[in-house]
Amino acid sequence: MPALSNARTKRLQAIAFKQFIFNLLRGMNNEGHNEDLIEALALFTK
Repeated sequence: MPALSNARTKRLQAIAFKQFIFNLLRGMNNEGHNEDLIEALALFTK
């Protein structure tokens, strides 16, 4: 079932990418300026 395995791979890549971006932005969030951006991104990439 290559289609199923391909869909699973894409899903795992999407999760990893979301986590990477979230961690990147959270690292920049020391002053609290990017809080809304992080929230919007989290909703957008759900």
